[in-house]
Order: sequence, then C-alpha cells, then structure tokens
Amino acid sequence: MITSEDVKKGKPHPEIFLLAMERLGTKKEETVIFEDSKNGIKSAIDSGAFVVGVLQKGVNDEFVKDTDFVIEDYKELYDIFKD
Repeated sequence: MITSEDVKKGKPHPEIFLLAMERLGTKKEETVIFEDSKNGIKSAIDSGAFVVGVLQKGVNDEFVKDTDFVIEDYKELYDIFKD
C-alpha cells in the first residue's frame, strides 16, 4: 500500500504510480491502472502505464477520453473476464 505520506508530489503528478511500479518490480508496459478521477487519470497517463478510466454515475465523462480503455463500473470488468 502506498499513501500520500510516501510521496512528495500528489496527483496529478505520477510519482505515486511510479513508486508503486518500482516497489512491485514492474515496468510501465506491464502495468494497468484503474482510475476514476481527472487528476488520477492524468497521473496514471503520465506514468506511462495502460490506463482504464472508470466512469462515475452523474459525472461528466470527458476526463476519460484520453484513457486506453473505459468501463462503466467494476462489474463490467468482471463481466469481461469471467468466462
């Protein structure tokens, strides 16, 4: 687990995701980040990872336009991979 206390720069800076990749020993090309906020998505994109935008009901979905993939909610992700 990584919290805001572990980084010097918060979102939208990608430091939190870069630190997570470092601790996990993964490369950006091997990483998928799920985000549901404008700053979180910017941060994830700037980290170089594959970014899945998670829509929020009643919220303008414009902020997910630059993500690699978009889902309505996490149940949709389950439905995609359950088979």
